[in-house]
Amino acid sequence: MATLIEGYARRPKRAAEADGLNDILGGIGLLAVAFMWHVQQEFTATLRGPDFQETQAYQQGRLLLVLTVLGLFAVIFLSKWCIRRLRERFVYPRLGYVAPRIAPIVRQKLILVAFSVALTALTATVFKTLAKASGGVPLWPSGSLVMALGIFSGVVYLWYFAAYGFVRHLVVAGISVLAALLLAALSMGDSAAINGFGIISGLALIMGGAVTFARLLRAPLLLEDEAA
Repeated sequence: MATLIEGYARRPKRAAEADGLNDILGGIGLLAVAFMWHVQQEFTATLRGPDFQETQAYQQGRLLLVLTVLGLFAVIFLSKWCIRRLRERFVYPRLGYVAPRIAPIVRQKLILVAFSVALTALTATVFKTLAKASGGVPLWPSGSLVMALGIFSGVVYLWYFAAYGFVRHLVVAGISVLAALLLAALSMGDSAAINGFGIISGLALIMGGAVTFARLLRAPLLLEDEAA
């Protein structure tokens, strides 16, 4: 009985993931974060020398960093607005209107992601500080950070697959882990590997969501009494 009730409770949440638009939004967010990471790394490279604040590279880097942060917020708000309009125009006439009560779960996911990012950054900072104190010898092998990101992302997407049953999340989980393995094997450095991982995972999410949404557009429209 409890399993049956849990199944009914998951139906609205599964319906909210059925159109693939949340995946597209997540992929856009990952691409934006990857670009911001790249800009931040370029900006950090200008912080050298006693008069770095007077250099043209620093001035340009600071301006680009500010514009990137503002652009990131703009992308988030515009993407959410576009997704809402797409659902009103294409999804609800085919699947019906769904208003799941998922705010607490979404908040928990955001907290989990923020905590994971903060913990990763803190761990990297501590290790690098200790490495400098020990004569510059790295205390962890190159590629460990991107491997940790790949494993974490794979677990998250596997949880999505187990919770909602969409195969695209299983595919993205596999792509994330394989991408992390490949980037770690290339030994390109942590910064470049993490940036590449964000791009690959973001594109995988966007492609999976886009294919799902394209299939949904081929579905017939509901009758008025069915959409209610």
